[in-house]
Amino acid sequence: MRWPLQFFVACAFWNMLGAGVFGFLINPPIALFYIQGLNTTPLHAHAALFGVYGFLALGFGLLILRYIRPDLRFNNRHYLRHQSFD
Repeated sequence: MRWPLQFFVACAFWNMLGAGVFGFLINPPIALFYIQGLNTTPLHAHAALFGVYGFLALGFGLLILRYIRPDLRFNNRHYLRHQSFD
């Protein structure tokens, strides 16, 4: 349960940073007047989207994998490499 919870905490952090901080950065009228055309809007969009959907999907995916295969352990460093490339 450690990894899904860490992804959910990361989801909250990136949601706060991407939607909160960067969203506030691009929305004041002075910013809308002077910084049009800079990369602040894509910064806000990508950070908020990855924070909301990226980490949430990764966390739920690991949580579902934990319930589908409870005996599966990822403590071997080369396990995923052998599953992928052998």
